[in-house]
Amino acid sequence: LCLLLAVVLLAACGQPASDPASVGDEQQENIESDSTQEEASERTITDMAGRTVTLPVEVATGLGTGAIGSYMLYTLDPDTMVGVNYEFNDQEKAYILPEYQDLPSFGQGDGLNLEAVISAAPDVLISYGTISDSVINEADGFQEQTGIPCVVLDGTMDAIPEAYRVLGQVFGMEERAEEALAFAESIDIPEEEQVTVYFGNGLENLETAPLGSWHAELLDMVDAKNVAVVEGEITARMDVSAEQVIGWNPQVI
Repeated sequence: LCLLLAVVLLAACGQPASDPASVGDEQQENIESDSTQEEASERTITDMAGRTVTLPVEVATGLGTGAIGSYMLYTLDPDTMVGVNYEFNDQEKAYILPEYQDLPSFGQGDGLNLEAVISAAPDVLISYGTISDSVINEADGFQEQTGIPCVVLDGTMDAIPEAYRVLGQVFGMEERAEEALAFAESIDIPEEEQVTVYFGNGLENLETAPLGSWHAELLDMVDAKNVAVVEGEITARMDVSAEQVIGWNPQVI
């Protein structure tokens, strides 16, 4: 028994004494290290609807909840897209690079295939449109049902530069976003080169977007002269007659 106690005591004496303070420091460093790793895996941004959205630090892929959101992703970097909202027709494919023409289709809005979205596992969803309570509620719903963060972008034309900036922030592509918005802001056609335009919609092309409606904002941005000028406040598309179009005599339809 004495021999055993001596061996134990000698073994104990051979170990350096532990400093309680140093042990506490080591534990604190480990806790801080673990905390830093956890913090580094996520970040938060404020989207254009004022929502706080938690994102992964690295966001590489995304999906628009509607077609215009997908177009924004395409113009930022088409490699970010896990899919589109509907299959492109032949006319649209003329403007899409070949390698992105046959991306899987996920639907949009109420028709968004949430199971397929979850399976594709994009890092983020992009909701792009006129900001309203219904759009915010829809984005919150997508986020809750899929577990994928959903960022809302303001879809009005005047907000395009800021929308690109937010999108660049999401994907860590700030420089590329600045290039895109600079191009969007650079359009300036001299008045003598501006053309008169009639925008036709519907089966017979006799529904138009008059000057002042948000549907016609793109014509304003490219300095086109919208022939559909009507009295009063018009915020949506309206039906016109073939005689009206002939009377307006646009250079381009």
